[in-house]
Amino acid sequence: MSAEKLSQNTDIERSPTNHIPMPNEGEELVVDWLKPLSYRVIPQRISEGPTQVNTAKRIVFAAERFAEFIAAVDTEFANLPNPLSFQVKIIPMKTGPNVQIDWSKTQFPIDIERVDKLGIQASEVLHHLRAATDYFYFNLVWLITQKRSEDRLVFPNFKAKPSWDKHVRKWKPNAEMLTIVDALEELQRFNGRSWIADLADLSNADKHYLPVFVSLSLEITIPSTTPVNQWVSVPAVPRLLVKLEGEEKDFIQIIHAVLAGIIDLTNPLLTEEGNDPIIYEFDSMSKAL
Repeated sequence: MSAEKLSQNTDIERSPTNHIPMPNEGEELVVDWLKPLSYRVIPQRISEGPTQVNTAKRIVFAAERFAEFIAAVDTEFANLPNPLSFQVKIIPMKTGPNVQIDWSKTQFPIDIERVDKLGIQASEVLHHLRAATDYFYFNLVWLITQKRSEDRLVFPNFKAKPSWDKHVRKWKPNAEMLTIVDALEELQRFNGRSWIADLADLSNADKHYLPVFVSLSLEITIPSTTPVNQWVSVPAVPRLLVKLEGEEKDFIQIIHAVLAGIIDLTNPLLTEEGNDPIIYEFDSMSKAL
């Protein structure tokens, strides 16, 4: 069962006309009980203990927004000719082959305004995923320490192991928690780049600067056996790319890795609470990519 329950919090609001004054010394307190006291009942969820239920909800929202994003991408790529190809000519040079493209025979009818909207949709996916990781970490620390933190907790992303070790010592995790602590350590930047580093970098830039720039690209691969000095048709493959640390990466694969990673962390704790695990089956989900 979930550690959350639906409760009612009664908040009494008194207006000046209904305020009951304290009597001065020697005076008698007289109260007109016929004047009503206004109040409101506010249903809210009270967490009696750590739970990953809200983490799971955020993950599901992220997956749903991701599916909508993919559908929008497919709409753009549906305008492209099928099969998609480029006319290219390879010209040998002393410094290496020079590739020319015949743009007059290349059709790339992409709506730029709608492409801009893809950045906002990608931003929403990133927001839910970043929130899910922070929810997970907040409730994990609560579970380990048996104390609800009043501090702002974010999913750790340490560049140096000594800083990570110092951070973990604050929790004082018992033997049962060491497995998940080890899993978190593997994700830290000092062990190499992981899905949490990709999420953090994309999310920080999106949150503080501009919506994530998702580039609708066409990738062509020219076989080594291609004849030179003549025009040939080369197939093109659609790609959805973002820049991370100066390198272009596949945005679809990044989001898939983040979803799979946070689900792998969350599911064991969900099942321990008596909740169903999250089932996430990934293919490209895209008809075009």
